[in-house]
Amino acid sequence: MRFVPLAAIAVALLVPGCVSPGDAAGISGIQGHVVIGPTCPAEHDPPDPDCDERGYATRLAVMKAGRTGVLKEFDTKENGTFREPLPPGEYSIRHADHGKPYPTCTTNTTIAVKPGNYTWITVHCDSGIR
Repeated sequence: MRFVPLAAIAVALLVPGCVSPGDAAGISGIQGHVVIGPTCPAEHDPPDPDCDERGYATRLAVMKAGRTGVLKEFDTKENGTFREPLPPGEYSIRHADHGKPYPTCTTNTTIAVKPGNYTWITVHCDSGIR
């Protein structure tokens, strides 16, 4: 009887569908910063530091690279930073607010997520101010 608990543990570890240490959530994904600009309606010479791009809180959509279907959506923090777990693969990002012309947010590149790493990206958003 003393070996029953150990046998039960061994069987549980062999059951299909168990998560291996390499598949644990949160060990790979994307992290970065969302910035928005322009923030002033006219260019200044010399440039006005108050008109620089700034961090932007928004909702982003993640798609598999080359596809249009949204895999997941997530919110950035108030200062525009984020850290989102994703399995290894290639992705693209866009602004998640459907039907609104501005802001438009993209990375303009394919984001490669490698196993065991978070890929740093900056997402640029166009405010629409001209």
